[in-house]
Amino acid sequence: MKRQHSRRSIAWPMAGALAATALIALPIVAQPAVAQSQLSTTSAMYARVRTMPNGELVSTVTSFDSGAHVDVYAGSNAGASFAKVGQINDAEFSTGLCCGNIFVLPRAIGSMAAGTMIWAGSVGQSTDRKVMKIKLYHSTDNGRTWRYVATPVASPSSGGGLWEPEFIVANDGALVMFYSDETDGVHSQRLLMKRSYNGTNWVDQTDVVVSTVNNDRPGMAVVGRLASGTRFMTYEMCGPAACTTFYRTSTDGWNWGNASNVGTALRLSDGRYFAHAPYNAVMANGAILVVGQELRNADNTIAAGSGSTLFKSASGNPAGPWVAISAPVSVPNPDGNNPCPNYSAPLLSVAGGQVLEIAGRLQGSACIQYYARSGY
Repeated sequence: MKRQHSRRSIAWPMAGALAATALIALPIVAQPAVAQSQLSTTSAMYARVRTMPNGELVSTVTSFDSGAHVDVYAGSNAGASFAKVGQINDAEFSTGLCCGNIFVLPRAIGSMAAGTMIWAGSVGQSTDRKVMKIKLYHSTDNGRTWRYVATPVASPSSGGGLWEPEFIVANDGALVMFYSDETDGVHSQRLLMKRSYNGTNWVDQTDVVVSTVNNDRPGMAVVGRLASGTRFMTYEMCGPAACTTFYRTSTDGWNWGNASNVGTALRLSDGRYFAHAPYNAVMANGAILVVGQELRNADNTIAAGSGSTLFKSASGNPAGPWVAISAPVSVPNPDGNNPCPNYSAPLLSVAGGQVLEIAGRLQGSACIQYYARSGY
């Protein structure tokens, strides 16, 4: 089920319990001092969380209980508690569902008003030749109900993966979608973007990171907005680069520089770095936080604190200095070959000078999402 250097093709379950080949039961370590609460009651992956204009938090997860769908949770009191409030269902989700993401529109895009929440995800990975698409939905009631909007990108008839949509609004007012693409037949994977001025017509497909090493796999982009307004993108570079976390910046959200320049590896001064599925968040005071699935030493061995560490740039400068701090959610033994433990764990700045994290933990053969808050 797993192709070399692929992070999305790892036996993502299509329905029911998680695939046995994808999950290996690992010992559960004692809970850390920060209280961790269970978000999902059944196996779920790829959590995302955003703050709505009224202050409510909304989280989504990809669930495979009783068929592939998206579960929606609402959080109160800055993420002190969450309750399930909705679902996104689509008959095509049964053909493969992965990598869902949410975004709150800061301004009107076409007929969608400011404050509208959008969700998009990868659909079709289990079809012949992996003929896939990214489908887009929107909600005007904080995630309780959803309507289909558009399909921003689809594979050619020859197939190929389309993964991990990420959204921003660029300086010119366009809604920009970043995504990972396996369809060109030359590169193992590219990181691309498209834009729309109305949410339905998607144009101007453009390279963001396309390595001159064809087996490199840039992907899993997450884009934050620094205090200066500059956009800060983190992404993994799998393949020969061993899923190392890289970053790059853009002053306007659309122009990211020469796509063949793969960016800058994000490391501590002692060489430690995150491997696989990085996520970044810009805090209320301008500090940048970054998390990744595995923490590794400079010699690529697993570092102490893997699964319970964040990186912080207190100055808000992507060049650092970066230091290691404790993560709100502690995940035992995160494994880069397993798309559950600590995989693509979202971070969100919340009230009280705290950061909220949601991260997957293995419980037997189930992937259960946990959340917690802590100071940073």
